Amino acid sequence: MSIGEHKHRPVPAGRPLRTTLALAATVCSAAAVGGMVAAMALAAGGSSIVSTASNGKLKEKVAVNSQGRTLYALSPETAGHLLCKSAECLNFWPPLTVRSAKAKLHAGPGVKGKLGTLRRGPNKFQVTLAGMPLYTFKGDSAKGQANGQGLKTFGGTWHVVTEGGSTHSGSAGKSGGGGESGGGGSSGGGSSSGGGGSSGSSGSSQPESSTPGYGY
Repeated sequence: MSIGEHKHRPVPAGRPLRTTLALAATVCSAAAVGGMVAAMALAAGGSSIVSTASNGKLKEKVAVNSQGRTLYALSPETAGHLLCKSAECLNFWPPLTVRSAKAKLHAGPGVKGKLGTLRRGPNKFQVTLAGMPLYTFKGDSAKGQANGQGLKTFGGTWHVVTEGGSTHSGSAGKSGGGGESGGGGSSGGGSSSGGGGSSGSSGSSQPESSTPGYGY
């Protein structure tokens, strides 16, 4: 063999392919582990199911859902004695729900009172704050609105829930929202809440644990 000449050994054809496959498998495994870690972190932190926001109309901080919409409670409804049960009421006042009674309920800064759930249907559990079932109002079309405040319908009076886990005692700031729910006021829901009339005896506080049966 002359100087400068090099003898090259043939590389087995299968070796580069095996190396490439092994490298790809390692990358996929790392990506999967990273995804699992991210999912676990999200589950551990999660977004707040109930937060607070300043309401200029009511001049105080109120409870809001994850989209920033104002949350309401129906007085004298409790977790153990529901008044908003008809399809019409649930249409005007959509409950704040989660899909499992075991869902982790995260309260944002400033929210006072224990969060809980009550069963509303298959895979549907309504969130409660300090024993009060929470709702949004169909008449609110944007953040910061509280058109349902003070409306009397479906067997009780609707109040905005404050950050302290109580209800705002003022009257409705805008009658337009009340006008929309006037259908609710004239609904038989008002008369069908005869059970609501008997709810005067439900003044005693009820536990926050899930109530048996569906709310419908």
